[in-house]
This record gives sequence, C-alpha cells and structure tokens, in this order.
Amino acid sequence: ILAINDPGFLTNDAIGFRVLANVTPRIQSQSDLDYLKAQEPDDENPPKKGDVRSFSLLAHAASESGAIERVGVLRMDLDGLGHTFSDGVPKLTLPVLSALSEAFDLFIGGYLNTLAHKIGGNDVYIIYAGGDDLFIVGAWHRLPDLAEAIQRDFKTYTSQHPALSISGGLTLEGAHFPLYRAAERSDAAEHVAKDYTRPNGDRKNAFCFLGTVVGWEEW
Repeated sequence: ILAINDPGFLTNDAIGFRVLANVTPRIQSQSDLDYLKAQEPDDENPPKKGDVRSFSLLAHAASESGAIERVGVLRMDLDGLGHTFSDGVPKLTLPVLSALSEAFDLFIGGYLNTLAHKIGGNDVYIIYAGGDDLFIVGAWHRLPDLAEAIQRDFKTYTSQHPALSISGGLTLEGAHFPLYRAAERSDAAEHVAKDYTRPNGDRKNAFCFLGTVVGWEEW
C-alpha cells in the first residue's frame, strides 16, 4: 500500500509513498454554471459543482482576465536525459540510476502539483507529468508564467547544473479544438525549442511560444 502525495505515509499504515501529478480544475463557482447554462440552455444533464471544468470554461477564464479566449497547451521535456544517463554519470550503477530517475520524478511528478496550484489556481489541468516530461492544458494566460516557474525551480532543484535543462512549447487553441491535434501542435513547438541553437553552439534549454523560440536566458 502506497500513500499518494503524502510523505507522512506511516500515519496511513502504508509502506511508502508515491508522487502523482494530479491537479484537476473543478467547477466551484456559480458563475461557471451560469456561463455553461447560457452556452447550452437546453442541456438536459448540465454540469454541477465538483465536475471537471471543461476546455470552454478554461478558455472563458482567460477572457474573464482580459486575455484572448483560448486554451493553452503546454509540453515540456528534460533535455538530453538519455545522454545524461549514458555518459554523464561516472560508474553508473543500477542503484544510482534508480535514485537519479526517482529524483527527476519527484520534481516532475510531485513538486509540479505545488507550482500548478500556486500559479495556475483552478485554471490548469495536468494531463500527464512524470519521469522527464509533462503535458498541461489550461487557461492560456496562466501557462507562460507556469512554464517559467517550472524551468526556474528545476534549475534550483539541480543546483544550476549546466548539463541539466528543460525545454518546452506552448500553443494556443480554440476551446473546441481536438485535444489530440493540440497535443501534436504543442509537441511540434517543443521540438522546435529542442532544436534551438545559439550563436556559440549551445543547444536546447529553450522555450517556443507564439511561434517564436528563445533561450531561457532571454525569456
């Protein structure tokens, strides 16, 4: 038995704990319900408080903050992790490999929850996060700041190690745009960031937003 996101697992009669990125926006306000009712007045089974907020609500949350009414799709991935494992750790053993993998997952799969709540509030939805990559959908105006915080805190977490960095891509989509296509578009943006090369030859460690790629040092 493992406790989810609870390091104090002994109080739950568990034998350990596991981190899981599980931030999900929920309908909490009457204004959400009023907006949905206005959009679909003939819905015989309308959403209720506690239900997951739809992409329409997330896009509307952006417009309520004065931003364009769009959903943001954010994908980020650690740079060159395979190279780190194969060549970056002298005398790599199975216990060291396991500890390093667990350390990355503790940040991507666990600490990300804290950042998502702090910066995204009730406007972001972690679709997937674990290992070395993440996939988040939300009110788009929240996601540039969230991406920046992820990169900044990851560098702090790794003690500014020059060989460890993270790249990402963020696209803006309509509320009814198919998620699988949005995932493809944000994945393409992420790969553009990973292909970024500076004049001095340094690669990756970059972010692609609105079709423009910059290194994090410029962001």
